Amino acid sequence: MPSVDTELVERIVALHVLELMSATLRSSDEGRRIDLTTTCERPAPMRFDLPANTFDETGPSTVDDAVLFLARLSGGGVASFEATRLATGYHNANRFEIHGDRGALRFNFERLNELDFYDLSNDAAVQGWTPIDVTRGGDGHPYVDAWWPDSHGLGYEHAFVNQASDILSAIGGGAPVVPLADFADALVTQRVLHAAIESARHRAPVALSDI
Repeated sequence: MPSVDTELVERIVALHVLELMSATLRSSDEGRRIDLTTTCERPAPMRFDLPANTFDETGPSTVDDAVLFLARLSGGGVASFEATRLATGYHNANRFEIHGDRGALRFNFERLNELDFYDLSNDAAVQGWTPIDVTRGGDGHPYVDAWWPDSHGLGYEHAFVNQASDILSAIGGGAPVVPLADFADALVTQRVLHAAIESARHRAPVALSDI
């Protein structure tokens, strides 16, 4: 059974993935979760009298290294979620893929300025993933026209400025460039995470209506 610390950390790790799903697809109806722990010890909290990044002690690990869960969406689709901080080769790859009967989309947080698009209507001889440079403000890409010329990439910090601009616009009675998440959205996210935890406890799917 997951400990309190396990639940907290897993909620943090999976939180942004669920937020992405909520922003692009309909909410989850039910889910089932699997926990995996492979690391028995971790570096203990660093003492103030030691140089930076110096760890001389270890302690027992109280969190799971990875969490996976499946969900059935209210619109009829299915979704799979994976969250871990220990995937070799990835540093901050908050990613999603959406597959439909006419095409697909995928995004990787480590490549903020690109969105991959697959168009199934293209001739089979040239079908493939197409990276879209989303920094062309003059062509309708949101926010970018307030920053730099086309194809001058934006970074992590720019996203917070864009968000602040939307919040101030909403406070002033205007419309944000993209829909802003609210407390109701956050509640849905937490309900899905709690359903996943209950699924791991009971080893069975859990309907969101039961949370």
